[in-house]
Amino acid sequence: MKRTILILFFLVFSFYLVNAADIDLTYPYDGMTNTTSNDVTFQCESSLPNIENITLYNEITGSLIEAVTELGSSLSYLEPAFSNGDYEWYCSATNSNNTIFESSHYTFTIQLNDVTFIGTISDIIWQEDTNLTDEINLSEYFTGASSYSVEGNNNIDVQISNEMVSFYTEENWFGSEQIRFYSGSTYSNYLNLTVNNTNDEPELIEDINNIQISEGTNYNLDLSDYFEDYNDGDLTYSYTDLSHFTISIDNDRAIITPENNWFGSEYIVFMASDGTYNISSNNFSLSVGYSTNQIPEIEVFNPTSINNIYIGEAHRFDVSYSIPGGLPVSVEWYLDNQQVSVNNYYDFTPAQEKEYNITVYISNANGEDSASWIFNVYASSGDTLGNSICGNGVVEEGETCENCPEDVECKKEFNLSLDQVHWKSVFIVLGIIIVVLILLNIIDKKRKSKVDPRLLFQARHEFKESNKNPEYWIKKYIRETLKKGYSKLDVIRECKSKGWNEELVEQLVDDIFRENQEKNL
Repeated sequence: MKRTILILFFLVFSFYLVNAADIDLTYPYDGMTNTTSNDVTFQCESSLPNIENITLYNEITGSLIEAVTELGSSLSYLEPAFSNGDYEWYCSATNSNNTIFESSHYTFTIQLNDVTFIGTISDIIWQEDTNLTDEINLSEYFTGASSYSVEGNNNIDVQISNEMVSFYTEENWFGSEQIRFYSGSTYSNYLNLTVNNTNDEPELIEDINNIQISEGTNYNLDLSDYFEDYNDGDLTYSYTDLSHFTISIDNDRAIITPENNWFGSEYIVFMASDGTYNISSNNFSLSVGYSTNQIPEIEVFNPTSINNIYIGEAHRFDVSYSIPGGLPVSVEWYLDNQQVSVNNYYDFTPAQEKEYNITVYISNANGEDSASWIFNVYASSGDTLGNSICGNGVVEEGETCENCPEDVECKKEFNLSLDQVHWKSVFIVLGIIIVVLILLNIIDKKRKSKVDPRLLFQARHEFKESNKNPEYWIKKYIRETLKKGYSKLDVIRECKSKGWNEELVEQLVDDIFRENQEKNL
């Protein structure tokens, strides 16, 4: 019984080690001591299949807690400002079946030298769209420091190379930030970084598309959608000459009015100015078409209603529509907000059991009309709900957790799929079982069948050195061997293998057993 318990414990422990070994802690090393920085970049990865995320646990707060979770099968995470001391950390991996695998636990030590800060770092001011290189030498202010860090910067990129500090900003950014430097637990004073605003040229951020205007109507164009001034100043606008349009501009809005009873197109370019710099738009057209009441209309749509649709069944959705005034019409079909066709029909074959939304839009320059179908797709005819109403909060006949999850809750069951089986671990554990059983069998055979040969050798030696009869010495050997717990069969087999007469040995064994019985009487 004890041996069985030990075997089970050994196998469980072996299986745990096999899985844990598939989560590698690559940094910091186990037992590592860091004397140069209190910043630690933790790195670990897993070779297990179907890993969804990796979670890091460390003692930054003084107790071992979850620090961060990253998607994928690897993790790299910077944890700053550890104090001097000993720390423990490990990682766990979660696969697509929500099974969690935990790595070994590693330890590391932070032991920094004493660092002091002397003096005051002055505020820095520079101009927008310029950078400062090697502006500060931190070794002039810190003593005993081997590495440096910075905090407080959000928009200004502060880079530290050895002890030299450089500052970089994004294009057109200006403003102020307050930062400070530190080494270990020693901090500098706060200093202000100020980037002064400079006048930038206006920018065309997007081309203006050709514009279609209906007869007798105006068109409003918001020029702020196309021009931008990074200095947040007011832009003034102008445009090229037109023959059949008049344009009035109010702030950033251009009101375009076509000539009465005129149809056709003209090209135009808008210009924007901040008082110093100018920028031009692309060359685009203004066209006059038909009246605003000429909007396409869907006249017939099929199917008019939907009963039950099942996975794998093909269905065609189509529409017929009017084309008023001959204005060009576009047709767009959408399946769950994803465009799927531009024809007058859409062939749909569902692959999943769920609710679908199919919508068609018929449009021209004046407007659009649309039609929609919202329906459920079922796995088979046996999954329909009949006369029940899904979503009313009542479990009715025909409703299941699959065809009506709103009313029927699916019970979670534990099913071990082949994807969950870690075959490498299985084969290793099976190998360990076979080896253990073979060793136990060998040991058991030796213990049961192997008679101590030293007694037999001693009996032969004493027989050779004496003139006494051989029965005395073989009987002495048999008696001492039986006292050690060996069986009668073991003794006879061993004596026979060493050349003693089998009948003599059997007779002597029987004599000894008889003597023992008489003594007990």
